[in-house]
Amino acid sequence: MRHTPVKLLLAFAFLLFTLPALAAETRGVKRVEIKTPSGETVGSHREGFHEFGYYPLTLTEDARGFFPEGIYGTESHYHGFSLPEGATPLATTEHFLQAFSFGKTTYGFQFHPECTRANFKRWQVSDFAAYGQPGAQTQVQQDKLGDRYDAIQADWLDKFLTDLV
Repeated sequence: MRHTPVKLLLAFAFLLFTLPALAAETRGVKRVEIKTPSGETVGSHREGFHEFGYYPLTLTEDARGFFPEGIYGTESHYHGFSLPEGATPLATTEHFLQAFSFGKTTYGFQFHPECTRANFKRWQVSDFAAYGQPGAQTQVQQDKLGDRYDAIQADWLDKFLTDLV
């Protein structure tokens, strides 16, 4: 329960942005893209890429000192989003925007810093595990990267939450 505020925020973001797209896909639609009233988009990757595993975050200049160098993000998604108007990008992976900010107190994350190693192991055996999809890592790759990088991400999240409040 150490990350409850983040889990609630991420759950809300998931429901707000992803659930309508998932519902539409179950009705046989191949690619769903949602546009917000201000023009931002949320949708599946145009080339079908998934991120399922641990991926290196490429930091922008604005993220230097905010994220530690060499941080990997825990990922389980195939949807992405465009940068909201007025937001500052903080991090990307090869195929997706991963983090942005509005000022010093409002942040958006695509990766899952709240996900512990134990939680990810449950994801690995779940019905939504994306093995075999373009961009998804194998379980062997995930285990190796998770063992190496999970603590870095967890330490960053604890510091972020402490500094935020």
